[in-house]
Amino acid sequence: KIEKTKKHKKKKKRKEEKQKIIDAAADLEETLKDENPTKEQIEEKVKTLTDASHKLAEAMYKKEGGDQAGKKTQSAMLQRKLRSAKLKTRLFSFPDYTTPIGKEIDRYLHGKRKYPAQVIHCLLAANRWERAGEVITSHEKNSVVIMNRYRESNLVYGITNGLKLDWLEKLDEGLPKSDLVIVLDVPQKESFARKKQNRDKFEKNKEFSNKISQEIGRA
Repeated sequence: KIEKTKKHKKKKKRKEEKQKIIDAAADLEETLKDENPTKEQIEEKVKTLTDASHKLAEAMYKKEGGDQAGKKTQSAMLQRKLRSAKLKTRLFSFPDYTTPIGKEIDRYLHGKRKYPAQVIHCLLAANRWERAGEVITSHEKNSVVIMNRYRESNLVYGITNGLKLDWLEKLDEGLPKSDLVIVLDVPQKESFARKKQNRDKFEKNKEFSNKISQEIGRA
């Protein structure tokens, strides 16, 4: 009986969180229908929607024991909810390992290539430029463009690798800038618990991972 009560409460909580997402998506849609919505208004509505999605993901993780509930999960959930609200949405994920440069990045991250920090960060930027045409087109069509990692990620990782900020910024000069950046961070212990195997060069280095979190905190 106690177990049934717990399950009922979890089910009720998930239902409530889903409703919050629906309401937040509807609220964002109404804001975007206004003739002249301000950037601040849009950012506030998107943040409310993302926070609601994050809470639902946490509830699902606790219930279903999923592998991870991070950037990829949140980006996909946000895209689905925006589309359900009839908002034109495009999702990009970087690095994009399907491109020629992306495949080279993957080889580096899994120990099959060795490059200086400057080279790998040039490759990461070039990977974004490979998709630049699609990114710019989506941006020009006034779609909601969601990026699962973008230029800001390269800045944080580059600085942690000892590179200069102004040099890193020039690598992406010309690409559309982000209107809103949402950072999802989890304790290092939790991160390693969620993904114990097949971690890439950056992911399995605990000292480097800790420095990344500190750099994000300073950003």
